[in-house]
Amino acid sequence: MDSIYWLLVVFVGFGPVAMMIQEGLWSNTITLFSMVLGGITAFALYEPITVMMDENLDGEFTYVLDIVVIWFIYFIVVAVLRTLGGALSKTKLLFNKPIDEVASPIVALATGFLMLGFTLSTLHVAPLSRDFVRCIAYGVPDKVYDDEDAKYEVPSRAAVEQGIDEASWIAHPDLTWLGLVETLLGGSRFGPGEDGFVARDFVINRGNRRDQFAESGASWLRVRRSGR
Repeated sequence: MDSIYWLLVVFVGFGPVAMMIQEGLWSNTITLFSMVLGGITAFALYEPITVMMDENLDGEFTYVLDIVVIWFIYFIVVAVLRTLGGALSKTKLLFNKPIDEVASPIVALATGFLMLGFTLSTLHVAPLSRDFVRCIAYGVPDKVYDDEDAKYEVPSRAAVEQGIDEASWIAHPDLTWLGLVETLLGGSRFGPGEDGFVARDFVINRGNRRDQFAESGASWLRVRRSGR
């Protein structure tokens, strides 16, 4: 659904920019740092937490746990960082006016773009069918959206990989965000594989899970997860 993408662009992408544009470079830098660290922490910790919760809840809320936990972690970390930043930075750094006027909007735009990327990335773990949001439906042919009579078919791994390879990381902010996560977490113990977090595997595996959710025809309740 292209309308969902553009709504997110307006409210999630440009929303932070509109709120930050009048702020100074120092304040915007703290906001950007808090947003990035909060998002990276959320992606690093959400999976082991959701697995533990899923086991304790006996499979209830299986498909909705991921997105709830990832946003909960994000908000907690950002709130803590903003509080600490305000307490530790009672005296703001002052920059030369030309530097502040140029750099501050750039930082605001970067924050909005990464926030949009983070939000779109969380939709990969949401209880939605793979083709629900067109901009992150890698491997799904355009005819599914352009032809009302076309039926959705589960794309092959090769088709998904091709869709990722052909996608622009500027036009697809989720890939930009996931690439950043891979850069910072790849090779660490965070992630389902031995290599830590791998953006390509994340997109493919979560797409498969959303296909499972759609095929189950069930609600978020009592549908046990598999193939994480």
